[in-house]
Amino acid sequence: MNSDLSNQNIVTIPLGINDVNQAFAFQIMEDCRQACEPSSYRTIADAIFVRPDLITDEPCIVIALPGVESAAVSPSTEEPQAGVWRGGNPTGKGTAYLQLRRGLVMLQTYTLRASENGSRYLVLYLFEDGVALDIIPATEALQTDMWIHEMNAQSRHPVDDDTSDDGTENAFALPIVIKRAIEVVERPATSKDDESATAADNDEGIPFLTYPTLPSQMSPSGATRPT
Repeated sequence: MNSDLSNQNIVTIPLGINDVNQAFAFQIMEDCRQACEPSSYRTIADAIFVRPDLITDEPCIVIALPGVESAAVSPSTEEPQAGVWRGGNPTGKGTAYLQLRRGLVMLQTYTLRASENGSRYLVLYLFEDGVALDIIPATEALQTDMWIHEMNAQSRHPVDDDTSDDGTENAFALPIVIKRAIEVVERPATSKDDESATAADNDEGIPFLTYPTLPSQMSPSGATRPT
């Protein structure tokens, strides 16, 4: 994939369904629908893309947003900023999020992980009506911002202790906060795979095992607006 790394702005590439591994994308969307909450999936670019110029060994974060139209979360070229959401945790600690697409999508910073300066983060959105890839330059400023907020999230803020989340709100309402992070592990199909997984394998889909990347942070009991 060629892009100008000297350009510090986010580049958005609109994609068609034929640009991605359809069986794999379907598995991801179905898993997210069953979970009933916005989810991110960490995989490798050559596992999710079939378009030649996008097939690399770079990590790719897939954000599944079933039921969300692409127009509701329009792209932005500006570098995202980090923030901290708190509440519910008796320790007063919070979780650091990166505010993507003008703050309309909140992704936990640990999902992206540290990257070499001059590299990039690939974030693929699976919307109800389309697919789009954001290429986010992994600048020193962005990584420093995420690190600072991750450290800040570990600091106790008693003023936020009474904030709670009763879980009654629509998880896909804007801004969308992605609390569920999944690591996708590619593996060969086995006799234990169900019929749908076997069918996907026959269609060059990728059967996969999933597991929480950080179980202790999968479902924070509450959150406040980012600071």
